Amino acid sequence: MAFIATAAIVGGSIAAAGGLAKLGMGLAGRKGRIREQRKAKEELKKRRRAYEALDTSNLAADVQNQFTNLENTYEDLTVNQQQAEFEAQQTQQQQANIMQSMQGAAGGSGIAALAQAMAQQGQLATQRASASIGAQEAQIQKLRASEASRLQLMEREGEVQAQRIRREGAETARGLEYQKTGTLLGMSQERVAAANQARAQAKAQQMSAVGDIASAGAQLASSIGSSMAGTPKSGGFIDAGGNEVSVMPGYEDQYEKTPKTENPYGYSDRILKKNIKKIGKSPSGLNIYNFEFKDSKYGKGTFQGVMSDEVPNSVVTKKNGYDMVDYSKLDIEFKQI
Repeated sequence: MAFIATAAIVGGSIAAAGGLAKLGMGLAGRKGRIREQRKAKEELKKRRRAYEALDTSNLAADVQNQFTNLENTYEDLTVNQQQAEFEAQQTQQQQANIMQSMQGAAGGSGIAALAQAMAQQGQLATQRASASIGAQEAQIQKLRASEASRLQLMEREGEVQAQRIRREGAETARGLEYQKTGTLLGMSQERVAAANQARAQAKAQQMSAVGDIASAGAQLASSIGSSMAGTPKSGGFIDAGGNEVSVMPGYEDQYEKTPKTENPYGYSDRILKKNIKKIGKSPSGLNIYNFEFKDSKYGKGTFQGVMSDEVPNSVVTKKNGYDMVDYSKLDIEFKQI
């Protein structure tokens, strides 16, 4: 029984120590979580600032129509009059040469006829030159109109393309803004959830540790109570053989009570006592005192007796370095009041 009680006490003590250790680890873990949470918040704040600083503006906002204000390269094209002038000069020179070579042979009337023929040829040459100039002018106008039409088409196409790029850029910027807002919201929600979970876990761990300690304390108190209740009472009982034995509580009726023998000795050294008060004298004239022991191992409460330095040395003996008095030789009873 004593072994079982001792084992229970040891088990309860170990359980209590485990609960205290668990509580200590919970508190230490709480500090670590707080420190880690602070670092996480700082890191989150840093990353949030960097994320918020991302440029989500429309990258195509400044796109311009590259075909605007193009120059018509045929706008300043002119008629090539050098060829017509050269042909006219050649015709005039030919006519002069012919007139000079035939001046002596043709006579006056022949020269006149020849001059008229040459004049007609000059008119034809002039007409041909004019026709050439007209053809060139028509070709120039055609080229100008064609180039102008091509440039206008390119300008319209360029404007349509620029509008499309600007619209796509605006849509992309809006999408990035929505994505950023959603991401920040999610990060905030996760942070709150993590903080709540950390606090809940810390609280649960602390409550569990407190419960373990309380349970271990109750177990320990029960074990100690059981141990005290189950401690054999030493002395005071005899077995069938007449031997003094120790008896467990509840089994006293199976044994006989031994005759009570008074211990004639009592610690009476003045140095062991406090609250000493003289209350009277014995028939032989010895002083009688009420007192308490300084150390409860010698007795608890108030006692009545003598001081060893006031009685004959023949009734005084030493034990553990302190005076003890044999009250059986005195007319005073050593007793607890």
